[in-house]
Amino acid sequence: MFFKKQKTALQLLLFALLSAGVIWYMFAQMSVAQKAQMGQSIRQLRFGMIVPFIAATLLSDWARAKRWQLMLRPLDIYPKTPNTLFSVLIGYLVNLVPPRAGEVAKCTVLARYEKVPADKMVGTIVAERAWDVVCLVLIIIGGLTWQASVMDAQTQASLMAHLPRGRSLLFAGGILLGLVLVLILLYRARPEGRLSRLIRGLATGVSSIWRLRARGAFLLYSVLIWASYVVQILIGFWALPGTAHLGIGAAVMVLIFGSVAMIAAPGGLGLYPFLTALILSSGYAVPEADAQAFGWVTWGLMTGVIILLGIIGLFLLPFYNRLSEPHERPQTNLD
Repeated sequence: MFFKKQKTALQLLLFALLSAGVIWYMFAQMSVAQKAQMGQSIRQLRFGMIVPFIAATLLSDWARAKRWQLMLRPLDIYPKTPNTLFSVLIGYLVNLVPPRAGEVAKCTVLARYEKVPADKMVGTIVAERAWDVVCLVLIIIGGLTWQASVMDAQTQASLMAHLPRGRSLLFAGGILLGLVLVLILLYRARPEGRLSRLIRGLATGVSSIWRLRARGAFLLYSVLIWASYVVQILIGFWALPGTAHLGIGAAVMVLIFGSVAMIAAPGGLGLYPFLTALILSSGYAVPEADAQAFGWVTWGLMTGVIILLGIIGLFLLPFYNRLSEPHERPQTNLD
């Protein structure tokens, strides 16, 4: 019992050090001017908006966890909802440094506590991300069509400057095709090897999205995820005097520009405030100072909430599973 408590304390200490390291890394990458701008922005913040912002973030994370559970069903994997949610929260935390490492981390965490194979789950993450790209493309097309009048030539040029070029897309497509061919050759060379089992698990996970029975629920959770992102931005508008008058149209455009920033830069650091301020100032006549304030405050809130919820997930995950151990039973459906 003594050694078990020591192990738990060591795990919690490591989790705390990890979180502190993430915070240090994010702020170390900011310039002195950026830190000063963020400090000035925070002084304008209506702090009562923080709680609903956290609630909207948690709602999107819950919807993402439930959607992931649906994707795991065809693989005969039925994880408990708390474990799935905590894994998602931890994945977002790890994603801050380095980028995309959280996708593997949340599979590893869930596999450990649910005692299921991680290789199949990695495939579902690939499929999930592909679906998210489809959703984002639809939002971009719809949003730019709806709000076309706010996109002047300078704004369009700034956005296009941060999107992948045709050659870059062809190069990335060539690398992806080459990787697929290498995996096929490796699989055929040793069909029963460890790597081949991993490839089979990956392929099974990717195909799970096409074998879903609850497709209506899958679409509903997807809509809920993206709607929660829009609500987060609206709350960010209401949190500052200079942007409190903006509505859903502006929120959708910020979501588009912000998503580009999150893809192009780790955690959207620096680029998220720049692009969101660009669309607000040039498209919606928001004064430059207020637009910058929104960008830095919203980025700071998003990053802070990811760290907060990630720490909570790290602390609660082992305790939840320790408490549920005496009552464990074979899982036949979703909790």
